Amino acid sequence: MYDRLRLGRAGDGYRVRLRPDHRDVIRSAVMRLSGERLSSEVLAVVADETALEALVVRLWELPVDTSVTVEMVLSRAELRAMYGAVVFAYLNGSSEEEFHSEYGFFLEHMRIVGRALWQGVSHLGDAEAPVHADFP
Repeated sequence: MYDRLRLGRAGDGYRVRLRPDHRDVIRSAVMRLSGERLSSEVLAVVADETALEALVVRLWELPVDTSVTVEMVLSRAELRAMYGAVVFAYLNGSSEEEFHSEYGFFLEHMRIVGRALWQGVSHLGDAEAPVHADFP
């Protein structure tokens, strides 16, 4: 379920279709990263601070309905912040129990969503036309 993600070009940005399982994992990772007390250097490497703040607001504005798939058009910096938050969560995971307690998901879910985001971008290539990547 977590490994299927749609991502395509939308002008200078990226159109991302998030099913509820993606949205909840990503929202958890982004909110946790935005609440971390990190140095500005660490935050600059993981995710652009301005983009992360914008992403937090946009994710909170999404429907709470757990059955709704949503589409978002993200800037490159926002997509990087999304990916950075998921990877940061995964790489800083301790025990499975502690991770689940902090994020509400298992480490494996973060890994799969992070990989789906990475694969989605890598399948876009350099073409200008929208390309969608599905992962079985």
